[in-house]
Amino acid sequence: MTSAPSKYGFSTRNMVMALIVILIAAIYWPPQPPRNLVAEFAAITNEAFEQINTFDLPATYVIMDHTVTCRRTANIVERSFVFENNGAQIVTGLRDFGEKIMKAGNTLQAMYRKVSYIFETFQTEFQMILDDKSKFSDIGIERLIRLITEFREQVVQIKVSIQDAENLHKNIEQYLLNGQKEAAKLINADDDVGAMAVKDELDSIKAIFVCLQKAGTNLDMTIKVLRDYLSKASKINAKMGNNIYLVTEEDLVYLAKSLKDLQIHHRNFMRKDSSINEV
Repeated sequence: MTSAPSKYGFSTRNMVMALIVILIAAIYWPPQPPRNLVAEFAAITNEAFEQINTFDLPATYVIMDHTVTCRRTANIVERSFVFENNGAQIVTGLRDFGEKIMKAGNTLQAMYRKVSYIFETFQTEFQMILDDKSKFSDIGIERLIRLITEFREQVVQIKVSIQDAENLHKNIEQYLLNGQKEAAKLINADDDVGAMAVKDELDSIKAIFVCLQKAGTNLDMTIKVLRDYLSKASKINAKMGNNIYLVTEEDLVYLAKSLKDLQIHHRNFMRKDSSINEV
């Protein structure tokens, strides 16, 4: 039995099929990017910050705590009889390891403060366009691109500092493993409290290395997102040329949404570093 056609010539079955096609298209068809330049710039900005917020970047205090652990472990090793053969190499290596980590921590702290300023600058720029409702120049977008370039450079610096620390750890890794084995022998033989303390401290150094590897991976992903963002933003800037761009209604809609999203992204990013007060 076929369904009766409507007065407009469509059967119920055809109408249902049309609705299904529309639903499938809405679910699977990718949303089209905005065609207007300011709207496109706002969209890629939010996309980049949203991606970065998914990466597990370490807090400054976590990295600085690792520095303290390295110094403490070096002092314990220096006083322990467990490391008669290679104690000097381990002590020197751990202290150098701690210095490298401190350098990474200082750069990380500077990055968090820089990014907070970047968020504020983007929000101010977008708010000015919304208030003016008329124009946006290449000078404004070039300033924002320059800030993101500085952000990326700082992330690269942190990554380099962490790589230096990782390389230093690899140089003393065999000494550390030998020390752990010697400490384990003493614990098993005499239940020596000092040897147990040494083993625990050396285990904590291993945990630091794992933490640095994880941070390095997330920094690499952050660098990639920023590189892609700068490429897209530069293309938008090139399209804009040296002209004053007249803002459209579509631009204003995207900017209003982007401004709200940026405030959320700002808070979420700064929560990664609990040593800085929440925005």
